[in-house]
Amino acid sequence: MEPAILSEIDVVQVDDILVIVAFIPSGDRLRMPYYVKAQGLECGSCLRGHDGNRHLTSYEIHALVAGLGQPRDDMRVVDGATIDNLDPDLVAALVRRLKDTRSAVFAQASDTDVLRFVQVLDRDRSIAGLSAKMCVCSWACLGNE
Repeated sequence: MEPAILSEIDVVQVDDILVIVAFIPSGDRLRMPYYVKAQGLECGSCLRGHDGNRHLTSYEIHALVAGLGQPRDDMRVVDGATIDNLDPDLVAALVRRLKDTRSAVFAQASDTDVLRFVQVLDRDRSIAGLSAKMCVCSWACLGNE
């Protein structure tokens, strides 16, 4: 399990039969959801109810994770994506707009440094939030604020 669960296990005798008893304490809400590490968060998260388990839905998992603080989904690095996956016209428009409107910060910066600063890139890899930033950029660069 991830995070690890500290349970109390005991062997007791009931009607002349040895029975293994496990006490599993309620999990810390700040560390939920708990899941089977080998199965991953999506497949290994279950909800215990009555006499069985049911897998949590993607929405339930997201709600538990989001409840831990501000969601950071848009900050995840997209595996295998690079600056070459971005629309060069939108990238140029974003960089131009930032240099024009915030010249004190961006005037001497390279285009790549500007994209890192506004978190479109992370070490030359694209970040998941880039599509939202590119949409905002295209909207703003067309004269909409």
